[in-house]
Amino acid sequence: MSSNVIEITPPADELKQTALTLPQQAKAIIITDQATYEAAAEKLLGVAALRRQIVEYHKPLKQKAHEAHAAICAAEAGMLAPVAEAEMILKRGIGTYQAEQARIQEQREREAREKAEREAAELLEQQLEAAEAEGATPEEVQAIIEQPAPAPVIRVEPTIQRAAGISTAKIYRAEVFDIKKLARAVADGCVAATLIEGNTVALNQLARATKGSVAIPGVRVIEEQAVRVARR
Repeated sequence: MSSNVIEITPPADELKQTALTLPQQAKAIIITDQATYEAAAEKLLGVAALRRQIVEYHKPLKQKAHEAHAAICAAEAGMLAPVAEAEMILKRGIGTYQAEQARIQEQREREAREKAEREAAELLEQQLEAAEAEGATPEEVQAIIEQPAPAPVIRVEPTIQRAAGISTAKIYRAEVFDIKKLARAVADGCVAATLIEGNTVALNQLARATKGSVAIPGVRVIEEQAVRVARR
């Protein structure tokens, strides 16, 4: 077909029925000689033409759907933007306040624990002085020193009452600051190889540009036959 001939797209039902029959027709063609090879090529040209017709049929429908979807997304985004801003402000404020209260709580618990330890040490010192005043033997004094001390009871009132429906959790994320060190760790067997993912886009671009003439450690270039169909 010459390039100036306009293809007439059949109705959707006809396109669908024609498309459904193609896989079986393709399976029926077994390429064993020149004749069957040409028959397969002819069928492939027809398949490509049908693909274009199906795409052309759905293009205006997709365009309308895309425009409607874009309008809905824009309206949704306009409403959600101030909501997201308010949520971020409140979460940041709550997170900062709770982190500060947790720091204060830890400090109070540490001070209470240190006080209890000092009191326990003072009590032990008093016990030793009393035992020595009563004429205790060095063995008895040593026994007093080695006796297990009771665990101090730490009671500190919480600095914050958690609001209902609000909770916090620590979130951890990783950041690669030196890819060479990470790659070396993988090579040395210190960490799993799954922690590194090859850049397939860049690797494929290099393979196409060099046609596999450049060797890359750990990478093989696979050559495949791509069949292209001319428009008719």
